[in-house]
Amino acid sequence: MFRKAFLIVMLLFLAACKDDKVSLDHPSPTSKDPSGQKAAAPKAPDAGEIPCEALFTSHGHCFVPATQKVYNVPRGTSPMKGGEHPLVTIVEFTDFQCPACKDFALERIPEILKKYGKDVGIVLKHYPLSFHPMALTMSQAAEEVRAQKGEAAFWKFHDVMYKGSEAPLTATWIRSQAEAMGLDMNKYDAALKKGTHKTAISRDMQLGREVELEGTPWIFVNGTLARRKSVDVMVSEALSEAKKAVEAGTPREKIYGFLTDHGKLFHERKLDSQTHKTELEKFKTGFLSKCNKSARDFQTFYGVVYGCSKQQTKCKPFMDCIQKTIYGKK
Repeated sequence: MFRKAFLIVMLLFLAACKDDKVSLDHPSPTSKDPSGQKAAAPKAPDAGEIPCEALFTSHGHCFVPATQKVYNVPRGTSPMKGGEHPLVTIVEFTDFQCPACKDFALERIPEILKKYGKDVGIVLKHYPLSFHPMALTMSQAAEEVRAQKGEAAFWKFHDVMYKGSEAPLTATWIRSQAEAMGLDMNKYDAALKKGTHKTAISRDMQLGREVELEGTPWIFVNGTLARRKSVDVMVSEALSEAKKAVEAGTPREKIYGFLTDHGKLFHERKLDSQTHKTELEKFKTGFLSKCNKSARDFQTFYGVVYGCSKQQTKCKPFMDCIQKTIYGKK
């Protein structure tokens, strides 16, 4: 219900590569309206029109729902490393040219696997963003490495791509890294020319849109979107829950489906009151910290929240108002 609120939360707490909602076959949308003019940002009200505390008291709770979505994100045949039958599955939608994805790939994934071992599995889904010109080529190359050399080679190439992502990227450089992996380069060239792996990559991207992806990295821990908590904290909590399920009789190899697959894209579970209270307090701290400082980069957001709070008293129309104001649509 409140998925667009997550993007606003990202403005407060997280830097990521924002999705432009494109497929491999269509050009990316621009940030301009049909007249060719850049859309004007909502104007913030003058400072002091309504105290930050009062604004949060009236509508702050709308940003932290009392329920939590658990998505059914299938592992499918995607690249995976870690435990063969993990208790916790991390699914990451990634882009090889995304700086935030690089940090997760080269720093967080090794730390998580070292700490939790075979209890955790990492699944990669491709989501090359159109404004990263070499991201699709890198994804195709990685899949060809996997097709010829297997999972271990894929993950080695995965790390090579991220380590080289800050240098000027060319198809020639990507090809040279694939050649260094010992590939049959005739097969490599043919695969990239024919777009052999585009169908699989497109499936990943379609799944990303279905699970409401708004940027990369877009990470799920046993089906729960990683946003307000660190991935490490979420893994620890998910591991505790999974162990209880196993102790109650669920086979380890079926634990992911048991926790996430309820026959639909997602199901919602109610947060316990203490967890919800804690989440609300965390959000309040960030909200008030920025609001009270009157940070310039916060004023547009403050203006939108202020404007919508004057028009709407209930959460759903209030959040719909914010979405419409920011995106110009329902």
